Amino acid sequence: MAYFECTPAEARQQHERADVVLLDVRTLPEWLGGHVSGALHIPLDELTLRYQELDPDQRTLVICAHGIRSAAAAQWLARVGFAQVGNVRHGMAAWPGPVESGRGAPSDRTE
Repeated sequence: MAYFECTPAEARQQHERADVVLLDVRTLPEWLGGHVSGALHIPLDELTLRYQELDPDQRTLVICAHGIRSAAAAQWLARVGFAQVGNVRHGMAAWPGPVESGRGAPSDRTE
């Protein structure tokens, strides 16, 4: 099992280099409220049915609002055979970059 934790800044760097799949497990309303451009959205309550959409050999980072749901999702993915899966600590609440709202263009979020 290859579960690890990373900071939002580390996740952003890896995502910008296209080194990872960034999996957002928040609900649809949360996703529409703001998400990382290029992230894949599979809500946590659908993950056990849809995880086959992911490549278990691809390095995957899981994100949610604060890092709790994503930790559970990442640990579960590691248990079912994902080679390298990480939790983004503190989640979207600490994401250090631009986000897209709804399905529109990226915007810089200042919180």
